[in-house]
Amino acid sequence: MEVYRQQPVSPSHEKDSPILPLFVTRLSSLVDECHPRRKRRFFYPSDERLQKIYGGGAIYGGELSWRFYKILDLYADAMFFSKSGKSLGERRSTHIRILPVGIGLKGSLPFDPFEIYVAASTKHFTVKIHNNSPYVDQHQEKNGWGWGAKIGVSFFFANHFLLDLFLEYMRKEFSFSHSKKVESRKEVDIGGGVIGGALGYRF
Repeated sequence: MEVYRQQPVSPSHEKDSPILPLFVTRLSSLVDECHPRRKRRFFYPSDERLQKIYGGGAIYGGELSWRFYKILDLYADAMFFSKSGKSLGERRSTHIRILPVGIGLKGSLPFDPFEIYVAASTKHFTVKIHNNSPYVDQHQEKNGWGWGAKIGVSFFFANHFLLDLFLEYMRKEFSFSHSKKVESRKEVDIGGGVIGGALGYRF
């Protein structure tokens, strides 16, 4: 189909221009391979200090994957963890928020009616900590890149629905100040283990 020319288009020219049908077909193919998933997970930090201060808790998130070649998926996911705790020693209140956003590749081994997969991703971590203590900085925020790896199994049912069960490990270290009075910084691993499940839909 000609857009910028003013002269009429001949019938023979219309037959030789399958651009729009091809575009629609390709778009439909892409949509057919999209798998949005809403996930519910439990997060437990790997750093011993974070375990003592905050412990584990629910971490919420979602994932969107696209199968672009046979058993390979490109996927993007995001999670959010928010938890209050008590600081070591002084036992003052503190609150942490962790937001990992990732993109990665997933390889699947299909069976019927389920498939087993392994995945690896690069993740951008945003961490915000609020401390109610005069001895440390009250507000601390860090951003940086880390990584994640997971293994799981997806069960398919009712034509388009899927149930996903998985284990994931994430890792990213940040340097935090330990005291206002003394120039002291410690490396803290913000990552940890995640176990969870998800209900998804396959277009």
